[in-house]
Amino acid sequence: MSTRQLLPLIGALFALYIIWGSTYFAIAVGVASWPPLMMGWRAFSFRGRSADCLATGNRS
Repeated sequence: MSTRQLLPLIGALFALYIIWGSTYFAIAVGVASWPPLMMGWRAFSFRGRSADCLATGNRS
């Protein structure tokens, strides 16, 4: 595999590492700050709103 082909792969894996790691960090901070049920509600509310915006094409 050439360097030209390897760089996008490394970039994608690095982005995945950062995004996935920030998720676990946000969960750890959220559970320490809020009760677990409230943290779950906030997470599902955000994910539901995001899925709705993606499905309908809304950006608000």
